[in-house]
Formats: sequence, C-alpha cells, structure tokens
Amino acid sequence: AELDTLVLPSRTTPVWKEQLGRVLLEAMATGVPVIGSDSGAIPEVIGEAGLTTAVHDAGFNTVVVPSARASWVLAEAAAAKGMGVVVASPEARREFWELRQEKFGEHPSIIGWETTQRPDAKTIPPEMMTVLYNIITEVSPNHPLITTLSYPDTFRSYAETTDVLQVWDMPVPRMPIAHTAGLIDAARAAVDGRKPVWAVIQATGQSWAVDKSLDPKTEGRLPTVEEVRAMAYLALVHGADGLMFYAYNLMQSPQERSYRIADDAPALWKGLSALNKELQALTDMACDPTFERVELLPAGDGLVHLARWRTQERDVLIAVNTSDVTTVATVSVPDSPAQTLQRVFDEKTLKASQPGNFTISFTPYASYVYDILL
Repeated sequence: AELDTLVLPSRTTPVWKEQLGRVLLEAMATGVPVIGSDSGAIPEVIGEAGLTTAVHDAGFNTVVVPSARASWVLAEAAAAKGMGVVVASPEARREFWELRQEKFGEHPSIIGWETTQRPDAKTIPPEMMTVLYNIITEVSPNHPLITTLSYPDTFRSYAETTDVLQVWDMPVPRMPIAHTAGLIDAARAAVDGRKPVWAVIQATGQSWAVDKSLDPKTEGRLPTVEEVRAMAYLALVHGADGLMFYAYNLMQSPQERSYRIADDAPALWKGLSALNKELQALTDMACDPTFERVELLPAGDGLVHLARWRTQERDVLIAVNTSDVTTVATVSVPDSPAQTLQRVFDEKTLKASQPGNFTISFTPYASYVYDILL
C-alpha cells in the first residue's frame, strides 16, 4: 500500500528513547513525507535527512561536512539517497583521525576526508601536510585525502600531500572568471596526470564567505547563474575531473554572514539544479572508457574557451564565453568535416560556413554544449 505520510510518534520513557528511527530514512528515501516526535534521535534524523534530500533533489551526489556536523545519522541519510559524504577537519592529531576511521570508516557513504582548506593561504608548509597525509593514509588507507589549494605557484609543492588536488577561489566580482581556467591548468600541470583535479565553483559572495562588511549588492555580491554555469563549464573545458560548489550552508561567524543558498539565493539554487541536470546528461560520456578530451585554441580574441569531448559514439563541442559582453566568434573543429552543430539542451542548430568552421554569437558568460554532426 502507498503512504501519504509516515508518522513515528515514539515516546521517551525512563529506560528507553528512539535510537535511530530507520523507518524515517526509508520513507524519505522514497519521497514519503515524515512526521516524528522529539524522542531520542528522531529530530536529528529528520533534520539531516532534510539536508540530504534538498541537496540530492537539486542534482548533487556528494556533500562535504565539517567533522563536528558529521554523524552516523547523516551518513545513513546520505546512503539512503545514494549520496557520498566527505568529512572535513583541519585536525592534525593521529588520534583524531583514528576516531574518525573507527566511527565512519566502514560506512558505505563515506568517500573521503578533507583536511585544512587552503593550507597554501594559511602558510602551513608542505612538510607539515606531508606528515598529515602519511598519518591519514596509514589510518584510513581506503579513503582518499582531498586538499584544497588557491595559489597556483604552490600547487607543485603540495601535490604530493594529497590524493585529490582541489582548487578553489572566488573570482566574482574581483577577477575575470577565466581565473578558474588558470587554476585548473596549474593544478593539472602540478599533478601531471597522476592524480585527479577537482574544481570548487563559487556559489556564494564575498560578503558572506570572506568579509561581511562588504556590500552584498556590489563588491560582495553573489555570482549570477550565468557566471556559475560559465565557471563550471570552464573547469570542464580545461580538464577538471570533478566539480564541487561552495556553499550550501555557511554558519555565522565573526567574519561571515549566515548563508543558506536555498533560502538566501533561491534563483541561484534553481539555476544550480538546472545546471546539474545538464552535467548529469554528460556524465555517461565522460565516464566512457573511450572518452577523450581535446582542448582547442580559444576563439573570439581569446574570450571563448573551447574543448572537444569524443567517444566512439559521440562527438561534442563545449564553448564558454568568459566575457561580460556579447561575443561573436569563429569556431573551428580541427580535422572534422562537420556540417552542423546542434545545441544539446535546446536543439538549436548551426550550419557550417565551411566544413568544421562555425560562426557563433555568445551572450555574456554563455556556455554552450553542441553535438558535432556530419
């Protein structure tokens, strides 16, 4: 029988309280609304499942949570949605990571650990990060360590202190969004194909994440949906192996405003959900064993960044306008007799001026994905 709502009215007694309420997780995993009492773990289960449900429904497959927020309940809620969890902490003590491994290491939703964010910005030397890397790999050999860096000239020094090199900056509105491309290029050069490179895409503003005294409408503003899409596709054009987005939720601190993207930036949250649907449509291609990424020369006076994705079954062009103005560019697909480009997500078509050459008009920060057709 189908349920409209599941109610778990457990009552605490002097000798018992609800331990987990797994039935709540099972119900929410199938989309059934739940109501629970305040007995034992029920409020936590509903809260954590609400977080994973919101993130999952927006198309994300992984959450990064600080160690203080990590719990078995959260791990169970993530597993119920088929999601992964990365537990983050700046701790360097071996005992701390032994406890994390003991508590979470065997849970199927835990996919890795993240250490100090941006040690290169906090002047933590690579030698110290190497010691931490060795501790964590000894304690938890089956979980990769993720390290987030911001300064390209440090990437090579830290490349051996991590399993995944993740790059992160917040260019909007201080810098051109092409800054994202430079970070990916430097990271890929630093790891030289030996390790994955992930990009953290800005989804909040400087006035929330850096300095709450900044004007949230000008120098501290949020990125637009178009800017976020452009940064994400730009990272893929330049060879990022994975994408994270910062941030879903920021708790208030002396330097930061509280921020929850779904409430404080609903249009941006809706845009991220739409972007994730596009990215999911490309995932099978990127995971194909015959997949090949070919970075092409920029077009439009260097403003339009291009890459060609190919498998045995499909040939795709990704094009990103890094400029805040409309740009018209002549795009060439080398060694291709292509006569038509068909935009993947709206099926608009372009005809070649000559085989393999196309004139494309880009709106500001436009990101287009085309099937290349003969």
